[in-house]
Amino acid sequence: MSRIAFHQILKDMLAGLMRTEDTLSQLEWIDTRTLELVRYYISALNGCAYCLDMHYKEALHHGEQPERLHAIEHWASLPFYSEQEQGLLRWANVCVTKQAEDSEKQAAFRQLREHYDEAQIAWLTLVISQLAQWNLLVKAFGFSAGHYQPAHHQPAHHQPGQQ
Repeated sequence: MSRIAFHQILKDMLAGLMRTEDTLSQLEWIDTRTLELVRYYISALNGCAYCLDMHYKEALHHGEQPERLHAIEHWASLPFYSEQEQGLLRWANVCVTKQAEDSEKQAAFRQLREHYDEAQIAWLTLVISQLAQWNLLVKAFGFSAGHYQPAHHQPAHHQPGQQ
């Protein structure tokens, strides 16, 4: 049961979050499948069941393979994540994980810099922080997992946390 339903979230707060989402959805230099892979990983790191369900389904909708999602926590030791994806997942990990040392953050940045310029890294960091914010809100408000459907199937009236 939700502690705060989606429709009860302050309109101004939700509008600000959605403006950021709209801006991020317009990034032309990175594909949605990759963004959903990262969002799924961040949701796993943060233990957000609702967001795991959502981004799993969105990732599949955008062409991701189920086995890559199931194995996401072991990205560093599996051959089916590209070097670019590994760099991005490593960056997400050090951005979200509190125990990351400065040397780990520097190494992750250098690895990411091999594939992205500084402006792109700034945008990717916003993607990471935005998703971490959603994870925090969704967990705090108690949205229930399992009911999310990607937009192409989702009824217009369905909102997170509704049954």
